[in-house]
Amino acid sequence: IDVSLYLPEDGAINYHTAIDGILALREKARGKKDWESSDYIRNVLNTNGIIVEDSDQGSSWYLE
Repeated sequence: IDVSLYLPEDGAINYHTAIDGILALREKARGKKDWESSDYIRNVLNTNGIIVEDSDQGSSWYLE
């Protein structure tokens, strides 16, 4: 996962934007029924204290 794609050029880190970008990659994987990649992204986020919840309206996240 190349999170640098979601970081501003000035180096200021907006974690919400970065996490939302990572979740967008996960949604693309889910749309392709690539469950292995989708689960991998969720597990990496969970390991880092970011809890991902899926619902009919899409995915949301919060800090553990």
